[in-house]
Amino acid sequence: MATDRWEHLNLWVSLPALPKIGSSLPMLCSLEFAVFTFGDVFTFYEVLQLRNVVLRGRISSLVVLPWMQLTSLTLNYAEVNKCVEILTQTPNLVRCVLILGDHNEDLDEVTNGGLDLVLPRLESLIIKRSVLWQQNAIGLLQCFAVPSLRKLEVHELLLGTNPIHQLKSFISKSGCTLQEVCIWISNDHTTTGDEAYRSAFPSIPTFTFTIADDESEFDDESDFEDED
Repeated sequence: MATDRWEHLNLWVSLPALPKIGSSLPMLCSLEFAVFTFGDVFTFYEVLQLRNVVLRGRISSLVVLPWMQLTSLTLNYAEVNKCVEILTQTPNLVRCVLILGDHNEDLDEVTNGGLDLVLPRLESLIIKRSVLWQQNAIGLLQCFAVPSLRKLEVHELLLGTNPIHQLKSFISKSGCTLQEVCIWISNDHTTTGDEAYRSAFPSIPTFTFTIADDESEFDDESDFEDED
């Protein structure tokens, strides 16, 4: 295999069937990785140019990457505590997308109020949910310390019972100057709520609302379930 010339790699495989890559990938700059059956941890070595990574399903628990050098990271259908674990190792991220899975898992106690995810270069943060996701990650946004953040997309459920207060607290803690905010809302959200947000944050130029579909806009995650 001419792995020394690979720049973009898209893997949708059964992990036990994936051969070990025995050579370096010196030109690899982007990776998309998903699995439908699981196996041992897969490690990427000598990928010095890798900057953009998309991990789909639960592969985020089974792959070792040079997290520190990444500038763009998408974790699709990931466990909330795994997201936190990875993000403690990615100080150079500029863009981050988290699609939280439906795992019945609450934030660890140390995370829920005791840990700062310091991402000084992050400019864009998107946090959404899968169809079956429960309110198991309220408090996640408050973990972030992102002074350079300019764009935020977040599901309203992540902001708890007092979303405006939570959003104000997040902005104050980070010291960021947001230019664009999109709140993902449920069908029962009212336009009165929209005006309350805009009144509370007059300095944010673009403040929009998008109704979260009943069905996921993301890929069907049934392929990512454990198989016997």
